[in-house]
Amino acid sequence: MRAAIYARLSREDEDKIDGNKESRSVENQITLLTEIALQNKFDVVKVYYDDGYTGSNLDRPGFMQMMSDAENKMFDVLLIKDLSRLGRRMYQVANLVEKTLPSLNIRLIAVNDNYDSLTYKDDESIVLRTFLNDYYLKDFKRKCRKSLEHRANTIHLNYYPKYGYIYDKEGNEMIDPVAAEVVKKIFELAPILGYTKTANYLNEQKTLTKSQYQTQVLKLKPLNKVPSKSWDCGKVLDIISDYEYCGHIVNLLKNKNGPIIIKDKRPRIVTEEQYELANKARLERKTRLQS
Repeated sequence: MRAAIYARLSREDEDKIDGNKESRSVENQITLLTEIALQNKFDVVKVYYDDGYTGSNLDRPGFMQMMSDAENKMFDVLLIKDLSRLGRRMYQVANLVEKTLPSLNIRLIAVNDNYDSLTYKDDESIVLRTFLNDYYLKDFKRKCRKSLEHRANTIHLNYYPKYGYIYDKEGNEMIDPVAAEVVKKIFELAPILGYTKTANYLNEQKTLTKSQYQTQVLKLKPLNKVPSKSWDCGKVLDIISDYEYCGHIVNLLKNKNGPIIIKDKRPRIVTEEQYELANKARLERKTRLQS
């Protein structure tokens, strides 16, 4: 059977491939649908796409050309990734799927919606079901995001305790005296010695790295497959630049003002002054290297 492929992406000018007109998502849609056509032994006669066009209206060059060719009986099967590629307005998509394409004897296959007009027998409109599923999914994600933002403004979202801290039986953070001393030492030495010499000092003192300490002492499952065996300037910098050691919580989840910071929510290991001094030296060193 003669098949046509239609792909659409509403983003503009982002994620382009080597300056080409097609974006990765459009290319991936076409690749997926081409594979489906091969599996079903369809002969792909033409590929249509609209990159950077909204689905809120049908005034899209690729779509209009596809519909013109459909009326001229140039293909028998239309392959799309999902029904939303045809459009974002339910009444428009419903008219296409349930009236226009059947009247033209075009078989429609929407891969992600598991829809094939040739075999679909459910009394329920596939368009209505798909749009409702999409609505509930978006509503679910919105509620999850809202819940996550609420939690991020009240608690730390990390699963593991931060290096320098441990959890008590109730799950509250408390200072780990051994690791906290290492953190203090790094804040003390780094502004004076620099990162590499501070790392060398820690290695000479046979100080366990963060991952070694978590796995060997705290008996936690390693986040990395192989715990690092030595300190280096990068690991020292990770400690120095971590504002949470001042007793705050900085969640990776961001709002419009940036990272969500909860002040004074954990025991403090270093003072604000120590943090500012350590980072002043870091920024001055960065400026010197750039000049």
